[in-house]
Amino acid sequence: MRLSWNEEDAVLDLLCYLTKSSNIKSAYKAISPTCVVKLTNAKKPDRRIPQRSYILTIGKPNYAARKVIARCKRANEKFPIEAAWIFSYKRPTR
Repeated sequence: MRLSWNEEDAVLDLLCYLTKSSNIKSAYKAISPTCVVKLTNAKKPDRRIPQRSYILTIGKPNYAARKVIARCKRANEKFPIEAAWIFSYKRPTR
């Protein structure tokens, strides 16, 4: 599958976010109003296992992403949106 340069840049940005911190579960980036790039950790990182694997998804935005894109459109932000949406693992409660 060939990626456009916008998608390649988005994937590299998201990969930088995920490799910086071990607490980040997934990251999204909007390429256009109808295309979102999502990079997700396949497993929760563990210090006993140094390998990491990621799942890359390129496609239509889900319900929550569509709401954020609508807010960005109202704020007159240009696509591709520079900011990424980052979701982290929940901390265990004790």
